[in-house]
Amino acid sequence: MNKNKAEIIGLLCAEGNYHNKVTRYWQYYSNRNKSYYVNHRNMHIQFGNLNVKLLNKFHKLLQIEYSYFPKIYKDRIKICRRDIIKDLVKYSDYGTLKWHVPKEILNHKIFSIKFLRGYFEGDGCSRENKIVFSSANLKGLRQVRRLLDSLIIKNTLQGPYFRKDKEPEYCVYIKAESWDRFFQIINPEFKFHPHRLKMQKQAF
Repeated sequence: MNKNKAEIIGLLCAEGNYHNKVTRYWQYYSNRNKSYYVNHRNMHIQFGNLNVKLLNKFHKLLQIEYSYFPKIYKDRIKICRRDIIKDLVKYSDYGTLKWHVPKEILNHKIFSIKFLRGYFEGDGCSRENKIVFSSANLKGLRQVRRLLDSLIIKNTLQGPYFRKDKEPEYCVYIKAESWDRFFQIINPEFKFHPHRLKMQKQAF
């Protein structure tokens, strides 16, 4: 574990999915004039986000950590190299209800900060009157709270909020008295302090 990997894992816990599926089918080989029953394994980790700058940031982290240069699509990046996938799934599974904070991060201050930066950039919300993490993964959010508590960032867990045809959602709210501390410590690149957002809005 290191700082860059902790941030990659944070981003994947927010907006990542791990796919590992075997498809079985008959395939005809013309050179042998015969069909064979084959197994095809589709294995990849996908990071999806509409923020192009965040996609580029994720791409840069993969370059630094793994010397890997995957294609950047309009709204996603797919990791297909087996050695990288094997390394990343050692620490967590990825998906809405499956992700968790690795123990290597839970017990390390710097890694906690980097994980929270990635998770906040991917799935956090900074608005004029709140900072919030939301997820259907209650266990994962409780671990996020543990990281925030270790950094003395005051927060509260609320929910469940029930949604039609979806899993219940839970929210971790950063208390207003800890907003400054949160942004000083986590230092995200693409999401801003609610006071700053308010000032930008007033400027227009």
